Amino acid sequence: MGLDMYLNKKEKTPMSNGACREVEYAYWRKFNALHLWFVHNVQGDVDDCGDYSVTKEHLESLLDTLRRINDDTANELFPTGRGFFFGSTDYDEWYFQDVKETIDLFERTLLEFDFDEEELWYHSSW
Repeated sequence: MGLDMYLNKKEKTPMSNGACREVEYAYWRKFNALHLWFVHNVQGDVDDCGDYSVTKEHLESLLDTLRRINDDTANELFPTGRGFFFGSTDYDEWYFQDVKETIDLFERTLLEFDFDEEELWYHSSW
């Protein structure tokens, strides 16, 4: 139990049965600062475990924020938050490791992802 976060990739063109193929693209566990960023910047401040479309512009904005995080700016730029089993609120090695791994993921995504043919959807659960 705890905060689980998913970014799913969905093809825009339906298959012959009318459904669109969808697969898990990324997964985070208890990275509450990232979850709060999605809540505030993608979900319109609604934290309801729904599915929300994530655009290329969202990722560019997020990546810009993540690249500016350091010991002095973390609390202001990318704050942690409390929730039901949301994990640590410390700005420790685990926080900065999650930031680094997420930067690497989204740098690759912006280079390789086909936003014309596929979409990204964020959802969380706890």
